[in-house]
Amino acid sequence: MLRAARTTALLLMLLASGTPTAVAQGIATDDPRSVRIIDGDSLQIDGRVIALAGIDAPEIGQRCEYDNIAWTCGLDSAHDLRKHVILGRGPLRCRVRSLRADGSREAVCTLGELDLAVIQLESGMAVATEDAPRGYRSVETQAREAGLGIWHSRFDPPAAWREAVRERPQKDPGCMLRARREADGRRLYYTLFDAAFEEVRADPRSIVYCSDDNARADGYRRPGEDAGE
Repeated sequence: MLRAARTTALLLMLLASGTPTAVAQGIATDDPRSVRIIDGDSLQIDGRVIALAGIDAPEIGQRCEYDNIAWTCGLDSAHDLRKHVILGRGPLRCRVRSLRADGSREAVCTLGELDLAVIQLESGMAVATEDAPRGYRSVETQAREAGLGIWHSRFDPPAAWREAVRERPQKDPGCMLRARREADGRRLYYTLFDAAFEEVRADPRSIVYCSDDNARADGYRRPGEDAGE
């Protein structure tokens, strides 16, 4: 109840700052359990891949450091988003703001009355982007000052980490993302939340990726992507 009250207060603050949070039309599902999580700031509803607008979460293969010990902050961020979506109440609705060059959509998504981007920021499992609304940046500040999530450790900004990984071979077995060319020619990437992940990971032809953005930049797409178009 306290968390719901805090999040409701945050949503009111976002509305006051001019941030749209209520979604009238767009991509939606009444069964959040059918949503496929990709990482801490992106998900898939039917065939649509959606990036949460205004935030950037650690990549699924990214590690942060606390007391000289590395921890899987990117994987933890993805698990957090999955937990909130699966256990959330109410329909999941996304209002698309833009179509990215890689075919994914940037959108504001609400689960019932809760803004998913705010939830990730409030948990300290994402950072606000430079173009994020003032309310998002305020939530990030609160999480940072409280030392929540990634803010209790040292970490590279996700965008900088992505770029650095892009420049070297991605062979880390801890990166829970695999890509391969299927028999029908499709180039697909999978995360550990996909039922086929273990089978793909065992395939010697599969390629290791630590970032879905990098996999998409190389032309790989999600299973079933845009099948609902």
